[in-house]
Amino acid sequence: QYFTETIVENEKHLHAMFIQDIIDSDPKKPKSINQAMGGYGAGLSAVATMHQRVRKAAGMLVDQGMNIVFIAHADTETIELPDSDPYTGYNLRLCKKSAAPYTDDVDLCGFIKLQTFTLGDGDRKKAISDGSRILVTYATAANVSKNRFAISEDLPVVLGENPLVPYIKSLQN
Repeated sequence: QYFTETIVENEKHLHAMFIQDIIDSDPKKPKSINQAMGGYGAGLSAVATMHQRVRKAAGMLVDQGMNIVFIAHADTETIELPDSDPYTGYNLRLCKKSAAPYTDDVDLCGFIKLQTFTLGDGDRKKAISDGSRILVTYATAANVSKNRFAISEDLPVVLGENPLVPYIKSLQN
């Protein structure tokens, strides 16, 4: 149990570690990633390159028959498309360049969300949930998600069960 607790206490997410590495390796000792490597986005580009390396290494493991899963937190962002009104959607909690390796050229990009319902009338509504979660794997404007397995419906997420087993042959062994 001590080992597990130590890992959790010292855990730092990959993106933050990459940012800190770029800042620490800059001889000019910048105060932020925006100032690193001379500024003008160079620090963030270096972080994105590090994410691309991780994704490439994961691709080599996939070639060896492994299934690789990356887990990330989500943030909301305003999406402004040229042919529609702006709206809010979920995206990975990474800068745009760093998110691309995890969303482009992948077999599945899913979004797990808490099943939420609203109660009440008019402006005063209350969100409630029974704690159940669903996995969205099809394209939707609300979040980044897609798949190459023809999944077109929400999948219930049950503790101890993989909702993707019926769709991915390599998981059925």
